[in-house]
Amino acid sequence: MAFEKMLNFFKPGAIVAEEAEREKPKPEPLPEYRRKDDEAAERAINEMIDTDSLSKKITMAFSCEKEKTDVTSALARLVFELKDRLAYYDTVLSDDASGRVVSLILREIIKKKKEGLDQKGPRTFFIACGRHESRKFESRVEEFVISKKKSIGRALLVTEYIESGRSITSVIKMLEKNKIEFDVATLSTEHSLNDMWY
Repeated sequence: MAFEKMLNFFKPGAIVAEEAEREKPKPEPLPEYRRKDDEAAERAINEMIDTDSLSKKITMAFSCEKEKTDVTSALARLVFELKDRLAYYDTVLSDDASGRVVSLILREIIKKKKEGLDQKGPRTFFIACGRHESRKFESRVEEFVISKKKSIGRALLVTEYIESGRSITSVIKMLEKNKIEFDVATLSTEHSLNDMWY
């Protein structure tokens, strides 16, 4: 399976908890998030993830090799930024369809991290985010989320790209309104937004 192959590019011990950590219950509260320094992050990623091998195995069509390398690097950075928080997510909420691939990859990584702690993997729901300006459509998404609220727990809302933030804002507001704990993860953003998101 493609995700299994992708997980093989994470160096041993990078995602799965150490033996000592396996015996600990999930710590509370959630660790405070602070975006890592770019240089330090790049050094740590190079120690944890074999990005060259990963890039060679990605078979999606890209317009050029640089685009493929950029996507691989962005995915590695996203996982690096989330690594201390992965075991806290009970659910992956995916911006369908643009966030589907990133969400599925993150789901498998979270699952592996949680298995290392003897916990069940995350639930995954694909929801149509923001690009529909119909209140009726937004109401259906909200009804779905409300129907699943008890089983969602802490969610990771995943999208591939955020330009202005408008399209995902309706989902963010809906999750806040329904008191669902969540974080937002995106593979890439407009440069001016980089400090707002993982």
